[in-house]
Amino acid sequence: MTLPRAIYLQEWERNASVVFALGSSIVETAVPTCGDWDGHELLDHLRKVYERAERRIGTDRDPEFEFASSAPEHATALLIQAFSSLHETLEELPDSYPAWNWTGRDQTVGFLIRRMAHETSIHALDAALAAGEIEFDAFFDPAFARDGIDEFFTLVQARRGARKAVTQESWSLHLHATDIESCEWLVDFTPESMTARPGHAKADIALRGSASAIYGWVWNRVPDSALEVHGRAELAQRWRDEVSI
Repeated sequence: MTLPRAIYLQEWERNASVVFALGSSIVETAVPTCGDWDGHELLDHLRKVYERAERRIGTDRDPEFEFASSAPEHATALLIQAFSSLHETLEELPDSYPAWNWTGRDQTVGFLIRRMAHETSIHALDAALAAGEIEFDAFFDPAFARDGIDEFFTLVQARRGARKAVTQESWSLHLHATDIESCEWLVDFTPESMTARPGHAKADIALRGSASAIYGWVWNRVPDSALEVHGRAELAQRWRDEVSI
């Protein structure tokens, strides 16, 4: 599933503005959803994503790239500068314009715009969580969250190294967003593979809730308590143990 280009650009701008607004207040704050990062490292990471992405436009290979870290007091301003440059460049190019990416397919600006929108959205959630408590059910637009779940399973989890651990027990997970149509996924884990497909089916563990909360959950940003959990609740931890984010 993909959304209109204008929606991706709108959501990218909206979520980037969340990061910009919080930047100076979290620069020395721990970001619990990003390992041992603090806000400064989060801001620099997102700037690195934007600067690298801009260098991938118009090429069929991943270009060499050297990243310069910022001083904490300049991190937000430099991030805004990188965002503005990339956003302006992408706005002027058609979706079909070439741009390298790691999937080996759809090497286009259209892919890049969608990826930047979702990359930024998850880090906006990180920034908001570092700043304080938030309402998970209302953080993302439901249609955008549904698209983000789709992107996670069809693109992000298709990359090499997407599964960081394997256990001998096969198990299954059902995700069901209750506030928007056509947002159900069944994920099957075996020692050899992890496969995901849209649809409804009985699973070892089922999680129900808003598309926004499920979107954050698959990215290991939202706690199990924000969703209804049915079946073998301990398998939610297995997700965190096995799936590389």
